[in-house]
Amino acid sequence: MIGANADGIHLSYALANNIVTNCYVSRSIDDAIAINSPFLAFVSQQTGARQIRLLRNFNSIFPNGLAVSFVSTLTAGTLPGGHILSQDPLYADPPTQNSANITLDQDLPSLQKGFGMIYADAQNRGAGSTIQDNLIEDVFSARGIYLGGVSGVTVQRNIIRRTNGGAIVAHEDVAAYPMGPNHDLQIVNNVVEHAIGPAAVGTGSLAALASIFVLSTDLNFGFIAGAPNTNITIANNYIVNSGRGGIWISNLNGGTVEGNTILQYNTHPELAAWGLSADAVAQLRQDSTQAVVVKSSPGVTVQNNVTEKRPHLLAQYYNEPN
Repeated sequence: MIGANADGIHLSYALANNIVTNCYVSRSIDDAIAINSPFLAFVSQQTGARQIRLLRNFNSIFPNGLAVSFVSTLTAGTLPGGHILSQDPLYADPPTQNSANITLDQDLPSLQKGFGMIYADAQNRGAGSTIQDNLIEDVFSARGIYLGGVSGVTVQRNIIRRTNGGAIVAHEDVAAYPMGPNHDLQIVNNVVEHAIGPAAVGTGSLAALASIFVLSTDLNFGFIAGAPNTNITIANNYIVNSGRGGIWISNLNGGTVEGNTILQYNTHPELAAWGLSADAVAQLRQDSTQAVVVKSSPGVTVQNNVTEKRPHLLAQYYNEPN
């Protein structure tokens, strides 16, 4: 039986102070709960110091006065923008054309074709939103809770069981569903059971790096070296029976991994790894043997986590050491 042939609950272009609570999502084909803020538009051409031609994403609108920033699809980093002063054709809702020429109130950095325009204000990217006290079970081909390009979102006290991909994932993807980095997230006090496996991950290994993970990827779905995401706390979560690692952090500037309990991880080392380069696959297999992995992430504190590859009771049952 299938509960949904796509996402269960999806908040796209999420504005401020959304609450998803006390929901039961089961047997979805795509993410059970998602909150994201995609690109508003793609840069077609920079025509002046303050002028650019854009191609709308999802027929998006951007009124005069709106504060915007830009995202490099080469580095996944955020570039400064400004406030929209004017646009041609004139602002309309719905828009009259899919392309637009806009003028901003300050000089812009060099913007290449394909770079993205996003909301600059966190209030337009989910600030104050909460995903809490939900029960998620049996996600067949994706993630439990997905966060993309949002700021100021809390994910707490959820129970997530048997997901094909990661249970809680903050992923900046500039290729398939382009969006900016994640900022100021709280991922706390969640229970995660049996994330990743035993079935092969249908959406590729990037969706299944660990039970909880943070990353940014480039136009070729490759790992980047920088740290465009900022200030993410992953604390006091209980993670058991992860098919790969417990918590995997990359591309994060400042954050905390603290007080988590991670038991019985890398339970499916036989899982196929696909959609990655050969070097990345080798690294993923090594990372999956660790409860917590942090890389390309300056200023991230890891402390007071309890990790056991095999819990005491299970070790006693098999009469083996931990």
